[in-house]
Amino acid sequence: WHATITNNGDYSCRLTGYPAAFMNDNATISIGATSNSLYTSTTVTLNAHGGQAHAVVGLPEPSNFSNTTCTHADSSTLQLFIPGLAAPISTDFGESACPSFTITALQPGA
Repeated sequence: WHATITNNGDYSCRLTGYPAAFMNDNATISIGATSNSLYTSTTVTLNAHGGQAHAVVGLPEPSNFSNTTCTHADSSTLQLFIPGLAAPISTDFGESACPSFTITALQPGA
């Protein structure tokens, strides 16, 4: 999944690093992502009014886990904590919330 963020502000901004990502299920149980170190962290510039960056969220196949490991219901929310921003960005996300999901560093574009 590509988690795309868009600059809606009046000024360009620069972001660097890996977002912290959490999936929260309907019972508000939170599972955090592991950074995918195959992607090198670079500085990404988001132009004002529409500049975009993305990170790739890698999800494991739930059938690869035992029922005791993957006990959470489908996730209800994906929260991204973008480096340099004070508040998380949240979106509905209806995928299974199993452990060992990953997120890449921010990359330019959508």
